[in-house]
Amino acid sequence: MKKPKKPKKPTSKSAFLKAVRTAQQRASEAKRAARVAKLQWKAAKTAYKGARDAAHAARKAVRAAQKALPGALRENRKAAAKVGKRK
Repeated sequence: MKKPKKPKKPTSKSAFLKAVRTAQQRASEAKRAARVAKLQWKAAKTAYKGARDAAHAARKAVRAAQKALPGALRENRKAAAKVGKRK
């Protein structure tokens, strides 16, 4: 068996204004938090792009070094051979 509902009290003006102020404060805090989160996201994105670019440059440098190594060894052997012939 259901209990009969009590009639609701009309909200007082001060309680209503307090609720409005609280809601406004929560909204401004949420806005602030969203702004901070956006800035953090941008910073993380920038850092990621920088790291990605650095990794790409490092890979290019390694590839260039690997390509140059056989030639450098060849030159080194040639120089050693010339020194050996002079002796």
